[in-house]
This record gives sequence, C-alpha cells and structure tokens, in this order.
Amino acid sequence: MDRVVKAATVAWLAAAAVVPAVAAAEQVVVAAAQAAVAVAQVVAAAAPAALAAAVLAATAALTENRTMRTPRGVGISLRRQHYEDALASANGPDFLEVQPENFMAYGGLTRRTFHALAERYCIVPHGVALSLGGPAPLSADYLRSLRELFPVPPAWLSEHVAYAADEQEAFHDLLPLPFSYAAMDHVAGRARQVRQTLELPILLENISYYATMPGSQLSEGAFLRGVLEAADAGLLLDVNNVYVNAINQGVDPSAALFALPLERTAQIHLAGHRRHGNLLLDDHGSAVPDAVWSLFEQALQHVGKAVPVVIEWENRVPSFERLMQEVSRAKEIIARA
Repeated sequence: MDRVVKAATVAWLAAAAVVPAVAAAEQVVVAAAQAAVAVAQVVAAAAPAALAAAVLAATAALTENRTMRTPRGVGISLRRQHYEDALASANGPDFLEVQPENFMAYGGLTRRTFHALAERYCIVPHGVALSLGGPAPLSADYLRSLRELFPVPPAWLSEHVAYAADEQEAFHDLLPLPFSYAAMDHVAGRARQVRQTLELPILLENISYYATMPGSQLSEGAFLRGVLEAADAGLLLDVNNVYVNAINQGVDPSAALFALPLERTAQIHLAGHRRHGNLLLDDHGSAVPDAVWSLFEQALQHVGKAVPVVIEWENRVPSFERLMQEVSRAKEIIARA
C-alpha cells in the first residue's frame, strides 16, 4: 500500500504541474492524466473534499484533451501479447491501433484492459469485418457495438477496400474486388453509410491481392481514387501492400506508389512480408524490410512527415522491445524526411 500511496503522491504533483500547459506538453499530459486517475482513488477517502474534487476535475480535463486528439507520431497495431507491456512501459508507442472486433463482443477482463489502455493511449480502430465490398447488408449490431466501445469518439475508423463475408458466412480474410465502376459505387456508398451512422471520418486501406479480378475496368489507383472521392474518405496507405503487389505483378514499386491517390493519405501502415515460391506474401510476420522502408521514405516526400504511422507485426509476434525498435526506426526516417 505504501508503494501505491507514494506513486499516487508523485502522480498528483505531476498532474497539478501540467494542467496549465495541456496543449504544449501532450506526452506529459498523457502521463498526468494517468497520474490523476491513480491519485484520485487514493486521496478521495483521506483528503479534504476540495482536494479530491480538484483531482477529479483535473482527471476529467486531461482525459478529455487526450482522448479527443488525433493520433500523431508512430504507433503499433496492438496484439494481445503486448497488452501488459503497453500498459507498463514508460516509453511506449505514440498511439495504438486496435482491431475493434477483438474487444467489442467481450466484457470482463478484456473490456477492462481496453479501458485501461484507453486511459494511457490515444486509440484508433482498424476494422477487418465490415466487408465494405460484400453483398450482405452492413451489420447494425457491429456499428452499434463499435460506437459503444468508444464512449469518446476516436479520430476515425479505418477499414479495407475489400469484401470479407457473403450473406451466409465470414471468410476471415480480405478478398479483392474487381476494379470496376459498379464495385466503386458499391464500396463508396457503404463507406458513406458507415461514416454517417457513426458520425466519424473513415479511412480506407489499399489491400494486398494476388490476382486482378475479372470484370476490372480501371487501374487500382483510379479505382481507389474514385472510391475515396465518392465516399469523402481518406486513404490509409499500406506501403507494404504497395510493394508486395508491385513485385508480384512485375511493376516498379515507386510507379505503383505514385499511381495511388496519395493526396488523400491520412495514415500509413508499415509491415513485413515473406517469400513463397515466386510470390511475396503479405503476412505481417516479420520486421519491415529495407525495400519497404525505402518506399516509405519516398511516400513521405509526397504526403509529408505529419501523417501518423502504424507498425503492423501481428504474426510471429516479437517482444515488445523488438517492436519498439521498429517504431524508433520509423521515427528516425520521419525526422530526416
């Protein structure tokens, strides 16, 4: 208990010190918000009512500032293996990206863990199950659960230009669409529906694919530009997907990158891949390769260094420390861009 009281005392001092400088010291604000939460629990019973009220007010103000801000810097796609590390680390990522499907259907420890993470970090949801290109109606239950998961709205929701289910079952994969005008209108209309229902901006990601679908009438870049413009959506630029698709199709990766609607880029993904015979497979199971880092540098020259970046290492998950090395490398590249 002594350790808790000591930590709470230090926490309160930190919180009190930074309240006037919320806008200028965001990282300190995050720490202070956590600090105020901890100390409120300790002093509420023992301290004068005025002090307890001040602590709670500071908590509310700091938390509101933190949870409403837009992601900045370099974050990680959070895996279960890293929940405890993310909560405990003094030098964690700048923000977290989560698959909301991993939290929406659960209460208990899973939901408490999410709330604890949300107290520490700015979190943005990256969905994999909406199936924007699919034939089944959008799930009202899914959208309601997503809204309930985030009592304070996130900066945006991101999803994929793909389909992941039909009327009967989910495929647990992201499958490509034909680059056709009909598919363009279909995806854009459903993305608008999601944006209007949730009252959130939506970002759409370019996926990896291993064959161009029959019925395609457009290039991938023209198709994505049409979808994003019609949906009034931003681009979640997955640089690894660009590289994998280009190599598999025998296209220059730089040309493939600059054919995309980069002017709409609002977030970037970086990940690893592996070779399987003559193909590269986008498996998110290794460090970001040098070729993808190089393509990332080229992208920054066009989209600027303020766009938030997420490292995806979701299979053969490394230690938290190793993952943070990837975060550091991304920051170094951004700093010299």
